[in-house]
Order: sequence, then structure tokens, then C-alpha cells
Amino acid sequence: MGAFTTFCSFPLPTTAQTSSGSNLGQLPIRNYPRNSFGGGTQTWEIGQDDSGRLFFANNDGVFVFDGIHWERHPLPKKTVVRSVYAAPDGKIYAGGQGEL
Repeated sequence: MGAFTTFCSFPLPTTAQTSSGSNLGQLPIRNYPRNSFGGGTQTWEIGQDDSGRLFFANNDGVFVFDGIHWERHPLPKKTVVRSVYAAPDGKIYAGGQGEL
């Protein structure tokens, strides 16, 4: 009887430990389809400022995501944005084809 009790109680902690560690190593990634933010087919670079906002250098402009809402900011000449940088002073720099 003592051996049977030990055997039955052994799998329980192992099962609990396995289920709590099942998300270990998995990143919280969410994919956004193109129609959810209105952007182009390619994003070239991503930047982040100190407040956590994300900046995407996209074929259709710079897209800003605050975790809930998207904003689109095209470059003056409406060129493809290839790079974006969130500077520590709060300025956002975007580079496109033939413009900065």
C-alpha cells in the first residue's frame, strides 16, 4: 500500500510542473495582417521610443503603433520608407528613397 501511494503521488507534481513550464521559451508574438493597419506589403525596419511606441518603416510610410492604435505618416515625397530611428531626445528620423 505504501509503494502504491508513492507511485500515484509522483506523477502529479511532474504533471503540474510540465503544464506551468509549457510556455517557457515562447515569445508573445502577434501578427497583424496588412488590412489591420493599412500598410504596404513590406516593412523594412522597426524602431521603438522610450515610451514603448513602435515605429515601422513601411512601403507606404512610417507607421506608429502604441499598442492599440495605428497612425500612418507618409514622407513628404510619398517615397518608400526604408529606415526609421527613434532618438533619445524624442525625435523620429525616417529615411526614404531620396529623402530624410
